[in-house]
Amino acid sequence: MAAEERTAGSECSFRMRLLVAALALAGLVATFLRARAMVAGRRESEATYRSVLDQMEDGFFRADNAGDLVMTSRSFARLFGFASPDEVRGLNLVRDLGVDADQLRAFRQGIEAGAGSVNEHDFTLRRRDGSPLIVSVTGHFHVDAKGRVLGIEGMARDVTERRRAVRTLQETEERLDLVIKSAGVGTWDWDIESDTARWNERLRILYCMEPGAHEGPFSAFYETIHPDDRPILRAAVDRALTADAPYEAEFRILHPGGEVGWVSERGKVYRDENGAPVRMSGLTWDATERRLAEQALAERTLHEQEEKIRMAYVDVLGAVTGGKLILLTEEALKRELGAPLDDATAFSSAAEIADARGRVTAIVDRVYPGEVPDDRLLTSACEAMENAFKHAGGGTYQVFSRGQTVQVAVTDEGPGIDFRTLPKATLMPGFSTTSTLGMGFTMMLQLSDRLLLATRPGLTQVVLEVTAGEADDQASLNTMMLPE
Repeated sequence: MAAEERTAGSECSFRMRLLVAALALAGLVATFLRARAMVAGRRESEATYRSVLDQMEDGFFRADNAGDLVMTSRSFARLFGFASPDEVRGLNLVRDLGVDADQLRAFRQGIEAGAGSVNEHDFTLRRRDGSPLIVSVTGHFHVDAKGRVLGIEGMARDVTERRRAVRTLQETEERLDLVIKSAGVGTWDWDIESDTARWNERLRILYCMEPGAHEGPFSAFYETIHPDDRPILRAAVDRALTADAPYEAEFRILHPGGEVGWVSERGKVYRDENGAPVRMSGLTWDATERRLAEQALAERTLHEQEEKIRMAYVDVLGAVTGGKLILLTEEALKRELGAPLDDATAFSSAAEIADARGRVTAIVDRVYPGEVPDDRLLTSACEAMENAFKHAGGGTYQVFSRGQTVQVAVTDEGPGIDFRTLPKATLMPGFSTTSTLGMGFTMMLQLSDRLLLATRPGLTQVVLEVTAGEADDQASLNTMMLPE
């Protein structure tokens, strides 16, 4: 009985040990299976992670605290000219890729100061072939489960071409700014919606604006424009805004001292997607010198044309008047004048012309007592003065002596005499014009020994000559061909 009990107890104990062993083995198997599943999951996760990295356009990198690369994406390797991540793994950022040590130190300090990350920090690096590479890096610290910093990791984007384009644009703008400043060109920009205009210092000077004024409504441009020219600017602006035409205008500016200058402008209108004007900008430059040159050229051209006309009539008029009417330039006429016997005296009324008779008589009698036929000289001189009074509102007269010849010069600032009317005035009795010539001109020509004439718009000078020592032959006067 006892032996049987011992045998039964042994069998029970064996079964228990066998059950425990089975359970332990099952636990080991389960643990193994879980471990294998975890490894498989990790491998799958890493494969997925690696696949994601390989698909990235930007380059992923992870470097330890020494700056050695421990993980990169394929795109990161391609940035530097490598075929695979394996070729860049272990390379040092500073030693092998050309990262500036101070830049890398500043990057880490930026992570510490920037709540654990830095965005778009530029690094100038070196590719495998030695060519420069500029990348913009966004990164943070790589830490372990306990929060210890193991290194840095982040994304690197190639911005070489972008930075080169920005640099080129900056250089272009700097050159343009230098050209604009050297050329003295004013620039302006008008935000049409807010009616806010901005301009540079040169434009402020051209428009004679107050010092420091570089912003305001577009109407600020009108303040110093000549009142007669403001419609020119308004019309040009309206045409550019409504007709989509280029903005072009040239107008006068009033300077504080009263001087008048010219400015020329060119501009462009910018529109939104609906075609509405939203902005207008342009350039302004000083056109005063050019305008003055054009005006001088026009005056010179007019003078040359008048001289050609004058020369065309010189010989003809000399022939038909027996050499009595002589057309001269102002300079040539001055050379024909003798010594002045008095100062130039102004006249602007009939009474002053009457006084001139006595004054001229007294001067001539003092130098040529009883030698000058007064009627001829005074009649022709008074006719010249009355002609100047009629057509120019007055002028001046002055007496000269040239040997035995008395000269009375009458000058006015009227419209001048048209050369084309002179042949008729010399040949046709009673001929006159309402603008410049009256019948008095014919009398002047007949009563004087010579009539010297220089004329242009704004200045006419008639010099009447009578020779001293010749008796006043009344008979000859009565037979003269006077205007009917």
